[in-house]
Amino acid sequence: MVKVRAGALVFLIIAAWTLAGAAQADRAGNPSTFAPSGSSPYEGRRIDGIVLVPTRQPLEPKVITQILPVKTGSPFQTSDARETIQKLYATGRYDDIVIDASPRNGGVLITITTRNSWFIGRVEIEGDIPEPPNAGQLVTASRLDLGQPFEKDNVKTAADNMNRLLVSNGFYNSHVDSDLEYNRLTQEVNITFTITARRRARFAPPAVKSDGQVLTDRQIIKASHWHWILIPKWQQLTLQRVTTGVERIRMKYQNANRLLATVTLDSLEYSPGANTVSPHLSVTAGPVVEVKAAGAKISIKRIREEVPIDRKSVV
Repeated sequence: MVKVRAGALVFLIIAAWTLAGAAQADRAGNPSTFAPSGSSPYEGRRIDGIVLVPTRQPLEPKVITQILPVKTGSPFQTSDARETIQKLYATGRYDDIVIDASPRNGGVLITITTRNSWFIGRVEIEGDIPEPPNAGQLVTASRLDLGQPFEKDNVKTAADNMNRLLVSNGFYNSHVDSDLEYNRLTQEVNITFTITARRRARFAPPAVKSDGQVLTDRQIIKASHWHWILIPKWQQLTLQRVTTGVERIRMKYQNANRLLATVTLDSLEYSPGANTVSPHLSVTAGPVVEVKAAGAKISIKRIREEVPIDRKSVV
């Protein structure tokens, strides 16, 4: 057994030969050009034929014939077998390659057994899910790109990524299943994700940790737009509503002349029983900052747009 390493993959060249078999071939009147090099009893013998297993290969037969250093009728060389593996592997179409040499008609029969590489094909989303997120956003979250090498572990990672996106949009009781369809002709794996998402969670009163009581809880809730204005009901949670709500709260502090205020979303606390989410915020109000223009009539809004004052909201 001779081991050949190509990149991170170990290929085995298994020669099904024995010295007794070689001697038997000689006694049958089949001349041998084998020289005792110690690498193979079939070294130097004529290649009687080359068989590919499976018969259908990802490369055209003429392409394989051109790139293979082993040729029917040529002397068998172990170095050519190694080069055969390297050249086939370099095409990127194979995941495993095994070469087996066995006696036939006084020469050597070369059997090349291959296992194809697989690539990501079509990625689809099934399931009745209210937007957001939409199917395109879920596919993007999967990070499975057309044509990239397929690995089963990446399917689980993709499902986890989709679940995180669903949770960030209020679907805390979501579930993602996957189905794989292998196309041997194109070497592609088509992946279908089936999404099961129950009721979207709603906002609950935020928990605010601040260095100073500049705004009341009511003012913060009103600024965030997380609660309906006229209806006594909280909005459904989405990622966009979370981010825009945090930014609106920061703008509310700015309107109170706290131009250096920072608003940070620390966490989202989910309550399974009520199916609600309470945003936990940290607010640093900062000092009162007044910007005035002397000798000119400029609105406060225009001054704030033109003066480079740091604006921070962190989600």
